[in-house]
Formats: sequence, C-alpha cells, structure tokens
Amino acid sequence: MNLVGKNVHTEKLSNLVLDMHQGINTVTEKVEYLPEGIPIIQSKHITKGYLHFNDAKFLSKEAYLKYKDKYQPKLDDLLVCNIGTIGKSLRISDDNPFLIAWNLFLIKIKKEHLFSSFFAHYLNYLADKKYYDRFLTGGTVKFINKKTMGNIPVPLPPLDQQKQIANILDTADAYRQKTKALIDKYDALTQSLFLDMFGDPVTNPKGWETKKFEAFTLKYNQGVNTTTEKIKYSKEGTFPIVRAGEVGKGSLNFDSVVFVDEENESRIKDTCKPVFGDVLYANIGANLGTACLVETTKKFGIAWNVFRIQLKDDVNRMFFVHQLNSEWIRRVIWSKVKTATVPFISGKQIAVMDFINPPQEIQNQFAERVKAIEAQKALAQQELDKADELFNSLLQKAFKGELKHK
Repeated sequence: MNLVGKNVHTEKLSNLVLDMHQGINTVTEKVEYLPEGIPIIQSKHITKGYLHFNDAKFLSKEAYLKYKDKYQPKLDDLLVCNIGTIGKSLRISDDNPFLIAWNLFLIKIKKEHLFSSFFAHYLNYLADKKYYDRFLTGGTVKFINKKTMGNIPVPLPPLDQQKQIANILDTADAYRQKTKALIDKYDALTQSLFLDMFGDPVTNPKGWETKKFEAFTLKYNQGVNTTTEKIKYSKEGTFPIVRAGEVGKGSLNFDSVVFVDEENESRIKDTCKPVFGDVLYANIGANLGTACLVETTKKFGIAWNVFRIQLKDDVNRMFFVHQLNSEWIRRVIWSKVKTATVPFISGKQIAVMDFINPPQEIQNQFAERVKAIEAQKALAQQELDKADELFNSLLQKAFKGELKHK
C-alpha cells in the first residue's frame, strides 16, 4: 500500500500514542441514563468526520464528574469506532462536554511525531479501504481490539508535510460539512413543523386521538434470522439485504448492504422482502428507533435487526414515519431499552405504545409541506454527494502519494 509517497517511514500506532483506551462500559459500570444532562456518545454519532448528538443518551452531572478525567475527550484527541462503522475517526476540535461509550477508542497522540488532523484522515482512509476487515473478532457483533489498533502502521512524513496534506483535506472536508449542516437544517425544519402542527406525541398537549401502534398496522415482522435459516451473507451477490444501519431517517441507503446468492434468496420468506409503501424500522443496535418509508420497487430483503411494517391503507405513511422518527417517540423507545451491549426493542413492546392520530386532513397537510422541504433537501443532497466525491478523491490521492502539495 503506497502511503503518502515513496520511501516514507512508518511506525506502529502503539509507539505514537500517549494513551489509547475504550469508553465507559455502561454494563459493568451500571450507568443510569437520564432524559437530559451530559451526553454520552457512541460510534453511531460519528459519520463522515462529523460528530452529532442526535439520539444521544445522557448522564447526570455527578456521573460526568466521576468519569470525565478518563472518558472526556480533549482538544486534538481522536475518537475511533471499534464497533459499528469500524475505523471511522474524528479529531476533537472543541471543548464541548460529553463522554464516550465502550464502542469508541479515545486516542491521545504524541504531537512531536504526528499531526492530529493528518492522522484522523489517515484512519478514515484505512476504514474506506476496508483495512480492518481482516482483523475483526467477535460473533454477531464484530469489533476491532486494542492490540490490533496498536499494530496499525502509520506513515510518518515530516510534520510540515503532514500539516500541508491535512490542510488540503480539511478545506475539502469543511465544504462538505457546510453542505451537511444545510441538510441538518432541513431535518430540523421538518421536526419543528411536526411539533408546531401536532405537539409532543408522547404528552399529547393538543389532545389528539391516540391508538396503539398495532392499530395502524396490518402486520409487522422482523427480517431473516441468518442463524436459524442458515443463510450466509457476502459482499457480492444478486439479492441485497438491508440491515439496521441502512435504515436512515426517512430514507433508505443501499451503499453498504450485504448480499445473498440466488440459492439463499429462495430460502428467504416473502415476509422478509419489503415492497413499495412499507415502513422499515431499526429495532436492534445503535440505530434503534430509526424509520424510513420504502419508496423503491427494487427487490431486497431485510435482516433480523429490521422490522417490516405493513400499514393499513388509510394511514398516512409519511406522517407515521415522521412520528416514529420524532425525538419524543425515540426517547420513549430508548427508555424501554435496558442497559445492554446490543440495545433492542421487541414487537410486543412497541405494539402497545400509544401514537397520536390527528384528523386525516391535517396529516395530509403535513405530508404536503414535508414534500416541499424534501425537494429542497434533495438538491442539497446532490451538492453533498459532489462534495463527498471531491473529498474522497483527494483522500485517496493523499495516501497514495499522488496529492500535490508544496
């Protein structure tokens, strides 16, 4: 692997760090979550070099003070996902108070050898190249351990060259983050619109009619259980399988799906093959509580960590999905999750939850306004796709020794 340039010295990561450790083990520490307080973030909160606090859990101030010396990242520290989006990295650039959970590494580097932004980009480059795949351990939940992280070879061009490379990549990254922030504003606008029109669906201050979840549905079921069905996934195949991580808020992502071949596809039940108009709901893992509408005729299946929800014909699908994705409903969902390595909610638990059911006319008004917002968001998404393409091109060139710098 030609990194940064020819004949560049490399060093094991363990020789370049002052400290590297995982975040809080919430199981052994018996951490109690609160509706508000100091956030504790997980690997799902790092996406494309961007830190967000959506759906974060919270700790008390007392708990924060107890753990902050070890689990509060500081300026220029790096966070690296060791479970989930393995290898994805983020450099800390501010001093906002938060703690990190067990599925993140906190790395403190020796600054005399390594420039933090350069190193973060390098780790993300390795993640994009699937470098870590060969080193994963674990059963259902794969992870990378500290020893493997410590053995990663890190290129060490002169510090001034590291800074030049990082500056180029940071500039391209700032452009895509600015575009990402615009998309976030559209999401916030939709959330604000929902609140203005309907209020908090949990406390229901406007007194709407409420119904149990199951009253809106024809049926709902989890996806294929690969263990009992003895079905194997692969990176290539003819039939894509959507997992919880591909279920986005309101949209479905096929970029990172796994596949099965024709033989395995024939063994997957039709109930695990969604169709246009269904709702998908992540019920296991870090993406728990996220819903999207199936708006494609593409044939695919769903994994065990996804619910397929078939709604009744008179249910406004867009309104229902946004209610599922509302921060208030998601907060209730997460409150039902007991402290566990892999959070989940069962069909029985969600079946008896109350959901508001405003008059159909008002639901339709909401859906029309959301469509207008989504149209603008789609344009911003196109711009973000271009920004991602530019950044990824520069990232590849940087660590292949093809990026021109002074």
